[in-house]
Amino acid sequence: MGYYGNLPVDCVTITGDIKSGVSHLTKDISQNTLLATGATVPSAVSGYAKGCIFIKTGATTGTKGFYENQGTTTSCVFVLTGRKNITTMDKTVATTGTTTWYVTVPEAGVLSAVDFSCVDALTAHNDNHVTFAITNLAQDGTGSNVMLLAGAAANHTDANAATPGTSIAANTRRTLTLNTDATKLVVAEGDRLKIEGITAGTLANTLTFAGFSVKF
Repeated sequence: MGYYGNLPVDCVTITGDIKSGVSHLTKDISQNTLLATGATVPSAVSGYAKGCIFIKTGATTGTKGFYENQGTTTSCVFVLTGRKNITTMDKTVATTGTTTWYVTVPEAGVLSAVDFSCVDALTAHNDNHVTFAITNLAQDGTGSNVMLLAGAAANHTDANAATPGTSIAANTRRTLTLNTDATKLVVAEGDRLKIEGITAGTLANTLTFAGFSVKF
């Protein structure tokens, strides 16, 4: 039990103001929201104070739901707080064969994003291309969960595939497409993730200083 002044208080319930599916619980003197909840995180709309906290009630089990507005009062940009990010060591993707990176998961959670970048550009090609793959080997090397969506355009450069892959631009972030089966993205602390760049044929050039940013 807490106290408000000299009065005992068991709990405080804030009803707030509900607009467009968002509960605006507290506001500042300018009527910009300081605390809000809702199933969907707002984006690029006005009325949220800088630093406003948004609690995503629609977050799935095992995922974080605590966001902070790092945008402005006229155009909010809510960013997930407490996100863990691991950057792999840069390697050179050879013109043939497979290049492999490994990541050890820092804490239990869910894989939320993977970005790739490298110094060199690579044009999509019918026969000579690279495909990215991530497998969760678990903690004993026996895991087999596939964490990227097979065939997604961002995950390969095969111009002749059912969903044609896209070219790689130099020094440009390339966000890979995750598996749509959320159960494949759940990780435990200490899980070992195997990241591969698998070439088919012979690439037109190597991809130097190639690495990944893996977010949980």
